[in-house]
Amino acid sequence: MKKENVKNDAPKFTKAALAQSAAFGKHRDIITALFGDGEYTAEEAEKAINAYLNKKIKGGM
Repeated sequence: MKKENVKNDAPKFTKAALAQSAAFGKHRDIITALFGDGEYTAEEAEKAINAYLNKKIKGGM
């Protein structure tokens, strides 16, 4: 499948802005740990958080 160049006009937010937002505030610790100093769309943040939360845990008792 060919990836097309599509302009993404979605607003971008800093890690701090996402962590302080009502939508992502409950995942503040995950955002702080996963995200760098760049800017992220809400969709990118949601995907990263969901991937982290759905990650399988290795090992076990």
